[in-house]
Amino acid sequence: MNNTKTKRPFTILTFLFTIGVVLYIYFWYIGPILEIHEMAQDRINYIAFNEIGNETNQTLLIYKILEWEKNNIVNLYEKPDYPCQIRIPSPVYPTFQDSYLVIITRCGKCGEFAEIFSEIANTFQIENRIILAHHVNRTKDNDLSHAWVEVISGGKIIPIQTMETDGYNSSDFYSCKYIMKYRNITILNGENVSERYYSWCS
Repeated sequence: MNNTKTKRPFTILTFLFTIGVVLYIYFWYIGPILEIHEMAQDRINYIAFNEIGNETNQTLLIYKILEWEKNNIVNLYEKPDYPCQIRIPSPVYPTFQDSYLVIITRCGKCGEFAEIFSEIANTFQIENRIILAHHVNRTKDNDLSHAWVEVISGGKIIPIQTMETDGYNSSDFYSCKYIMKYRNITILNGENVSERYYSWCS
C-alpha cells in the first residue's frame, strides 16, 4: 500500500510536467509557425489576385510575377545590410528560410526569390519546380550557389532567373560559360538534372 501511495504523486507530477512541455512547445514553436504560415498564405493570395492580377497568357503572367518581385522584394545581394528579420522566437527562425518568411520580410537572395515565385505561380496553377545549383569550386553539397525556377509549359521545360525582370528569356542558362560553373544541379526533391543543363549549353 505504501509503495502505491508514493508512486501516485510522481505519476501526477510527470503528467503535469509533460502537459507543461507540450504547451511550451506549442506556444513557443508550433504556434508561431502556424500563425506565420497562415499570414503568409493570406498575403500570397492577396498579392496574386490584387497586386499582380490574373492574366490568361502564361508568358505575360510570368513577366508580371518577375516584375512584382523586382519591385517589391529587396535583393540582399545588392543591399546586404538591409534589416529584414522579423521578431519571432529564435528557435522558429531557421524554419522560415523560405517563401513564408520572405513574403513577410520582403527581402532575400536567390533562394527566397525562387521560393516566392514558385508560391505565386502555384496560386495561378503554373506548373513549376525550384532548381538548386552548387558551385564547382565549393566542396560541401549543402553549400548552395544559386537557385532558380523551371516552368513546365506545353511539354517544354523553361528555366527562369527569378531575380531578373527579364528572367524568362535569360540566355545565361544556354551558355556553357554559365552552366559549367555549377555541379549537382538538382530539383528540390534531389533529382539531379545537371546533364540536361549541360546538353542545353551552346
